[in-house]
Amino acid sequence: MNKFPSEPSKILHITTDALTAEHLDNSLEGGVFLAWQDALYEGPVNQKLNLTELSRKRAQYFADAGWVDRKEIAARYQSRNKLLFSYQKFDEVILWFDHDLNSQLQLFQLIDWFAQHKMDRTLLSLVSIERLAGISAYMGLSMLTKESIQLLKRKRSEVTLGQMQLSQRAWKALGSTNPNELMSLLSINTSIMPFMKNALLRFLKQFPSQANGLSQSEIHIANVLLQEKRDANDLYLAMQGKEGIPFMNRAIFAGCLQNMCEGAMPMVEQHVVRDDQDIEHVLEENEGEFEEVAVEQKVLLKLTLIGKQVLHNWVDWIQVNGIHRTLGGVSLSEGSLWRYDENKRKLTKTYV
Repeated sequence: MNKFPSEPSKILHITTDALTAEHLDNSLEGGVFLAWQDALYEGPVNQKLNLTELSRKRAQYFADAGWVDRKEIAARYQSRNKLLFSYQKFDEVILWFDHDLNSQLQLFQLIDWFAQHKMDRTLLSLVSIERLAGISAYMGLSMLTKESIQLLKRKRSEVTLGQMQLSQRAWKALGSTNPNELMSLLSINTSIMPFMKNALLRFLKQFPSQANGLSQSEIHIANVLLQEKRDANDLYLAMQGKEGIPFMNRAIFAGCLQNMCEGAMPMVEQHVVRDDQDIEHVLEENEGEFEEVAVEQKVLLKLTLIGKQVLHNWVDWIQVNGIHRTLGGVSLSEGSLWRYDENKRKLTKTYV
């Protein structure tokens, strides 16, 4: 970089989530830390909307899906955006983003936003890595030591014009009603944004599969449950393990799982464990006497017969359960549906 701010307090650090923001705050001296906190791999994206308008649209989408409280998420977006809008108060903005899908989508959005605003004296720089020397299984910035975080800060680089242009193209493609614009990015040189292609390829796998109508995340869930019954927390962790580079938060996971548990013929069914040894008991006082009371019943999840048939590509999940979902600029529904063929790496528009 050509110059660095003399005061750490005059740096705005932006990263993916609250956990990483807290870790950066604990590792660096001074500065303001902002968690972007948006699951951009799910829900609407529209480049024609400004940030405030898009935030409202996304808040409404998640609230309508029943995954979050609308007032709560709207307030979170508003607070986040307000801090971003004050960027010119800082000498530098550092973007800290990992190589996973959600981190990269957030990075495209933020670089696109900054590309449309005057930076004046404010520098825009980037820390984005896939691995770090000495760490065999790198899973994200939040796992790094204080010393490693400080080293990465010293090695940050200024965002270039080429990176801005490529990120703008990716963000525009993400919000397009034709997802083949994303496909076109897979055939060009994106080495200046080295994690872009893998992220976009993973996003495309969130579209219903040509083989069975499931997204990649739903396939991971089904495969875990094919082996044995699981409780929801254990299932989430096992699904994240299959992902390799975890990106899905618990709220989106819960919504995905709920969809698989619903419908005329659910893929997943719940079983309440009735064996006393698997139910926690406590002593509670009742009118001066103590009695043993079960305070929680363990619920295990199991793949149904129809779930196994879908997973083995014998039945199409969308034909069984329908679909109403938004990925970026694409609204998926029966009659207007895009499916992803993993073998051919191709998206096809279908009716069902």
